[in-house]
Amino acid sequence: MGYVIHRADEPAATLSLVEAAALLGMSRRAAWTLVQSADFPAPRMVSPTRRVWLRSEVLAWLESRPTPAAKPEPAHLKARREAAGVSRERA
Repeated sequence: MGYVIHRADEPAATLSLVEAAALLGMSRRAAWTLVQSADFPAPRMVSPTRRVWLRSEVLAWLESRPTPAAKPEPAHLKARREAAGVSRERA
């Protein structure tokens, strides 16, 4: 069986916990908390002490996360905007 050479211009197919955390923009500790929940993709054990995650599964999980709802405009800003006669679409 031959070795798979990873090209520098292609992202790796697997991620360590640190790499997965960086991809998600969070700390390693926060990523590990996600891993312990049933919601996050399960790691693959490539050796007795080495876990990796498939990049495709981590990205699919990220895409499945809901986007935050738009926050309502604070009352003091709304009053100021309305007093200036500016519509919200242009604000």
